[in-house]
Amino acid sequence: YPFGAPVYNNINGCTRNTYSSFIIVRSMDVHLYEIGVNNEFSLMNLCGKKLCVNHLNSYSGCISLKNKIFHELNQINNKEIDLNSSDDIRLFFNPDVTITGSHRESIRHVKEKVNNVDVAAIDCITYQLILKYAPEELNGITCIGKTSEALIPPFVTRREYVEKEGLYSILCDAFENTLSCNLGDAFKSISDMYELRNALDALYIKEFQIINPEDYKKTFSKLNIVAKHIKFYLWKEKNILHDTKANNNNTNNDDIKKGT
Repeated sequence: YPFGAPVYNNINGCTRNTYSSFIIVRSMDVHLYEIGVNNEFSLMNLCGKKLCVNHLNSYSGCISLKNKIFHELNQINNKEIDLNSSDDIRLFFNPDVTITGSHRESIRHVKEKVNNVDVAAIDCITYQLILKYAPEELNGITCIGKTSEALIPPFVTRREYVEKEGLYSILCDAFENTLSCNLGDAFKSISDMYELRNALDALYIKEFQIINPEDYKKTFSKLNIVAKHIKFYLWKEKNILHDTKANNNNTNNDDIKKGT
């Protein structure tokens, strides 16, 4: 259950309340997506390319990119995608999608062409941290666009904790005081305070803000509906379909043998 969120400082792609993801490809392939001489790119040229995602349920690594492609398709098609129709599904990327487990691994997959992957979406916060602390990992990587902004990732806790009387305000006060380094007597020395502030600065965290959980519920509910209309299949789904067909064929053959 979301109860608050960090405010990030000086991260490209972030505002006080929102963040976005960078769409990355290999620099050596960037010409495949160019549509002019002014570093302009067309995401439609990603059609048929192999995608990797950190997780299927990740907004920044999967749903945000689906949402971006959804709006791009609606702009170039005469007929907009019908959100009310479960049958109006568009297959955009290569059907074979790789799950990497993390944004950092997604960058490596694109850079080293693991499983012939071409593209990934990396949240701007992770991208900035890698750029600062491991910039060599971004060598050979180019950003050709970014996804639409969404609400900043929140701090979450168990719903029962929030519903308990007084605990919600205690949580918010604790996080606000911690992220603003306003812990008073909790610091044993001034050096402890500086150590915490340096740690927060290293993560680009400026302060804490209280959020409205209903805003997150409404926003991500709508985004999930949109994402369902941009379809791709995983290897395991492909194998399941293959196994199902094989089983059906075997059943049919058995029926034929039995004369049914």
